[in-house]
This record gives sequence, C-alpha cells and structure tokens, in this order.
Amino acid sequence: MAKKELKLTPAKQWRKTELVELPSGFVAELQRMNVLTMLQRGGDDAPNFLKNQVAQSLQQNGSKKTAESITFELNDPAEVVETIHFFAKAAFVTPRLVDEITDEEDAVFVGHLSEQDLAFVMAYALGDRVSVGALSEFHHQAEADVEPVPAE
Repeated sequence: MAKKELKLTPAKQWRKTELVELPSGFVAELQRMNVLTMLQRGGDDAPNFLKNQVAQSLQQNGSKKTAESITFELNDPAEVVETIHFFAKAAFVTPRLVDEITDEEDAVFVGHLSEQDLAFVMAYALGDRVSVGALSEFHHQAEADVEPVPAE
C-alpha cells in the first residue's frame, strides 16, 4: 500500500469567508465559527442562555461538541433574541453588526435585519438546519400568543 502524500493546507483556506445572499436580497460577507470559539470571543457579551446550553451539551456528550448537540429550549423570548443577535454578530464579517444605530460606512444596526435574515444567518453560523427549525417554531408560537388589536 502506497503512503498518501500530504500537502499542508494554507492558512488562507482556514480563514474562509464567503459572500452570501440573505433572504432579503442583501449580500454580506459571512464566516462560520464553532460555538466554543464564539463563546470565547464573546466573553461577557455571550448570552447566559447559550452558555448554559453549551455547558449542558458538553456534560452530556463529553468532548464531542457539535452544533447538532445544542438544543434550544425556547422558554424566554428575550434570551432567544439575545442568542440570535449573538450568532449574527459573530457570523457577519462585512458589514459589521452593531448594537446601536450608526452612520458608520462599514456597520449595520442588528435591529435593521429582518427576522428571516437573522434566522438564516444563525443557521449559517451554526452550519446546520436545526436552528432554522427552532426559530421557525418559536416564530409560530409567538404569533399564536398575539391577539389582534383593533385600530382606534
């Protein structure tokens, strides 16, 4: 059996970003990172909800940490929104997503993204479809809890 000749992967390939068209039609440069790196880079800004989910997953699965092993229990809408924004900000390279309305040329307020774009970017960041299903379910549950109010 012949030994396989290995060739070193250039660092540029490890830092891969790509231009992605969002459901709104806007195009952004996005990157995928593993959840552990997102938490590390997010520091104190990482949502407690996400920290708890990752900690539980690590305890249950040992060192086999994957995006698929994170389950989102959608009990507190505020925590879910915080988590969605966290993933979106981690995935966006250009433009940068920021927490405040800004006139900066390279930045967009995270609140200006549509719900569909945010769900898409979160799924992109995780590299899976689990989050899209969870977000869709959350969206339908939220709609069911809201009653129409007549205009005055």
